Formats: sequence, structure tokens, C-alpha cells
Amino acid sequence: MIFMKLEKKWILETVQAAWKKHKSRLNKYNFDAYGNDDTRRLHMLEDVPASRFKKLLKYWNSEKLQRISKTNIENRKKLKNPHSTGKRSFALIQSKLEKGKESSDPLSSKELYVATGKRKLGRSYKCSLKWRKLMHNKMKMAMSP
Repeated sequence: MIFMKLEKKWILETVQAAWKKHKSRLNKYNFDAYGNDDTRRLHMLEDVPASRFKKLLKYWNSEKLQRISKTNIENRKKLKNPHSTGKRSFALIQSKLEKGKESSDPLSSKELYVATGKRKLGRSYKCSLKWRKLMHNKMKMAMSP
């Protein structure tokens, strides 16, 4: 069977994304959930070949990956205003806002920022409401002529 370049590219990207997600789930439920490799092997999923799981354990336990992970965790904790839209893309949110808008004026960056920065009720965040309002006002001032 001959695939066109675009089909081949799509197939490779899809397989790559699926493998990345699968590794992420394996890491969450089979590595992070247990304290040592012996316990991890006991709770290994049946559909994962032992040789593949052994390589993943070696990779996840490597000093290089542990160092990268530690750096990422520290940097993530420093974020005052983390991404909060989940799986929804900004384009989808922007499209919904534009459809629901009463006027035909284009959606401003400020409106999109406010809509994508909504937080869940009852959840605490590092940045205060005061800080967010300050940022919104700065954006408003920067955008005004």
C-alpha cells in the first residue's frame, strides 16, 4: 500500500502522540505510584512487554531525567499565572467567544486573556485577584492608543 506524504506524516504524528500519552500513563500509574522497581514490576501492565518496561524503568530512574524533572517541578512552582484551560485550545475558546459576542468588533487580547484565565471555584492559586486585576489593567493600558 502506498501512502501519500501527508497521510504518512499524519500516521507518524498520531502514533507518536499515542505512544507519548501511553508512556505518560505508564509513568503515572506504574512508576510514580510505587516506591521501588521490584514493586513496579509486580504491578506492571500485562500488555506491556517486560523488555520495554525494563527500558522505561532504566530511563525513568536515570540521573539525567531525575535532574530535568526536578528543574521542571521547581520552574512550575514559580509560575504565578499557570495555564488553566486544560485540553481546550485558545482557538476554540476564541471562536466560542466571538459567536456569543453581541457586537461585530473583533475579540481583544484582554478579553481572551480574561476568558482563558478563569479559575475553578474553591481552588487556591499563587496569584491573588489583586495581582490579576493589575495585570489586566496593564494589558488594557498597553492596548489603548
